[in-house]
Amino acid sequence: MNRRTQLLRPRVILPHIYDITPAFMDLHGLGGLLLDLDNTLIPYGSYDEQAEVTHWAGALQAAGYPLYLLSNARRERARVWAQRLGLPGVGLAGKPFAREYRRGLSVVNLPAHRVGMVGDQLFTDVLGGNWSGMFTIMVRPISDNALPHTRLARRLERLVLKRYGHDWAGKSRASKDGAGLPETAAANTAAQNIGAQNTAAQNTAAQNPVTARNKMIPITETKNTKTTESTNGRQD
Repeated sequence: MNRRTQLLRPRVILPHIYDITPAFMDLHGLGGLLLDLDNTLIPYGSYDEQAEVTHWAGALQAAGYPLYLLSNARRERARVWAQRLGLPGVGLAGKPFAREYRRGLSVVNLPAHRVGMVGDQLFTDVLGGNWSGMFTIMVRPISDNALPHTRLARRLERLVLKRYGHDWAGKSRASKDGAGLPETAAANTAAQNIGAQNTAAQNTAAQNPVTARNKMIPITETKNTKTTESTNGRQD
């Protein structure tokens, strides 16, 4: 694969934004996020209240992770949702071109490699994020409702994603242990497995605190996991 192809490769593919937690941020060394709007946070064209998204964004900010809304939607729509979510941000961002990515990075005040670009489209969010040297996170689109040119782009996205072993964003043909996923997604799967084991151990400890005490798996181990930086990562 050549460098241009690698610019279309997301570092992590997730089913939805709620998989992005403080533990996920720590695992991947991220200090902040730039966020797409339509079909990433909010269904395309919707103005309905989204309490769960608001809570998610507020929880991350309360944990010390700055967020910035980077949307190609109309400025007024982006402004409305930025206010509702309590975020700085911009509409008509011109993704994937780098100008507004740089502005977002200046607002969160972090180097590009410590900021995740979260979005549902390869040819805007992922391409622009990789181009800017960011950690790209692709999520499954919330709905199929989109502009005609976006629906066409979805067909091309499927072809690109299949080259990396995915039928669609967040749905991998790889085995459950993370084999074949982008390496950081595999690490995230491992972290989730450790968390599940820790929960099971805690349940055992509650039943028999004496015999189970030494079987606990410290959940802090997931925060100390180091992922190897691949050649498919940051593009300066």
